[in-house]
Amino acid sequence: MQDACRGWFGLEDIPAIPKFLSGETLTKLLKANLMSATFPNFSFSEQTHAPGLQFDSVLRAISGLEESRRLYSGVYLVDFTPVADFATPRDPMYTTIASLAIKRSSETPPGSRFDIPGEDWGMVSMAYADSLDLGWLEGRLERAIEFYAISNLFGRRYRTLQWFADSFTRLGVRHQLYGNDVTPASREPQLMIDSEVGNAAYPNVAGRPIFRFPSVQ
Repeated sequence: MQDACRGWFGLEDIPAIPKFLSGETLTKLLKANLMSATFPNFSFSEQTHAPGLQFDSVLRAISGLEESRRLYSGVYLVDFTPVADFATPRDPMYTTIASLAIKRSSETPPGSRFDIPGEDWGMVSMAYADSLDLGWLEGRLERAIEFYAISNLFGRRYRTLQWFADSFTRLGVRHQLYGNDVTPASREPQLMIDSEVGNAAYPNVAGRPIFRFPSVQ
């Protein structure tokens, strides 16, 4: 994994995977469809490093565009749960989501990742971390740039729309980014990114948590 990161980012200074991510801990994480990934401090350029990263007019207009293009050095746990499981008990998150008081359509399965407001995913991510005894980690939605990097490094291609952690305020209203991978099979990942008010929920938009270790020993 670190060699793949070095090759794609063109950097040598890649954080190491903690030694305690092995044995029983690793087995538990794999059952939860979580895999470790390391990112360096890296700022993307559309021209030189991310030809498939195409920001639409909404993202171009927000003041935090440069922030949205930046990865932060660290070790992360990345969710690889198949989209086909997102609304079924096969999803390791299903029981946790079903236990939370989330207002949504009565037609949505209680543990489904769909139809959850974007702004509720911070709560959902942390509740899931607690259920895995990982409450000491930073849990949240993936940022759009992380989704893009993971797609490149792991070949994880998902066309299902998902909320991202990136947000901005327009006319006093908080908006949150969402998107998916719209790449033909023969090309490198290309994102479709748009925004919607953060308290909105849609039956075709899901979420995917990511967990960041506070430090690497």
